Amino acid sequence: MIGLAVRGLSVSFGGVRALRDVSFAVAPGEILSIVGPNGAGKTTVFNLVSRLFDADAGTITAGDRDITYLARHEIAAVGIARTFQNLELFDHASVLDNLLLARHAHRQSTVVAQILRLPSAMRAEVEHRLRAEQVIERFELERFRSATVANLPYGARKLVEFARALCLEPKLLLLDEPAAGLNPEERADLAFRIADVRDELGTTIVLVEHDMGLVGEVSDRVLVLNDGQLLAEGTPDVIRRDPAVIAAYLGAAT
Repeated sequence: MIGLAVRGLSVSFGGVRALRDVSFAVAPGEILSIVGPNGAGKTTVFNLVSRLFDADAGTITAGDRDITYLARHEIAAVGIARTFQNLELFDHASVLDNLLLARHAHRQSTVVAQILRLPSAMRAEVEHRLRAEQVIERFELERFRSATVANLPYGARKLVEFARALCLEPKLLLLDEPAAGLNPEERADLAFRIADVRDELGTTIVLVEHDMGLVGEVSDRVLVLNDGQLLAEGTPDVIRRDPAVIAAYLGAAT
């Protein structure tokens, strides 16, 4: 497991300041939720940490490594995986194939060894398939193993994206609105799986989420963003009672 430290993070897009001097830390093995109104900068944080965007200022450290300007293709090797608000799966491939594609960060065989089907390459392929099957079993996706992703119900596709991220064997997992579009039963299952991944695998988890029930259920701490700035942070109970948070996000009725 690794922690995450963000210091003085700022970024603008077309003159609009998306983040302003945002700083926070996530301890190894912690579950931190980032909440806030639409446009608060939550997903922008994920896009900077996963290196889809470059920061204008500030630093991002994963474990003891500065990843602020790390090449995008190197982020998985650091031990960071993520999901997306809009599903980013290969719709016309099977569930198993989607999970196997996530094993790319652990492939060490050369192209020549794979083409010639050398013993070392074959042993590695068996290991990758075993790892994918273990994740399928963990997420109870056996009945969907050979199904085409495009034919799955939405809740199952959300679970497949979570499972694919886990196939990278991440030390730090970023979940972007994992409960969006789920029914109550699927949401309860998601809460169990998030806690299980942290408790059983020791994975550090950061999630962006609007479902405050889920946030309160799984989070050790909550970070609140508003208009690209840090508004509050603390335990779920502290955040629920914070007047500034109530005014900016939760609403007077909460």
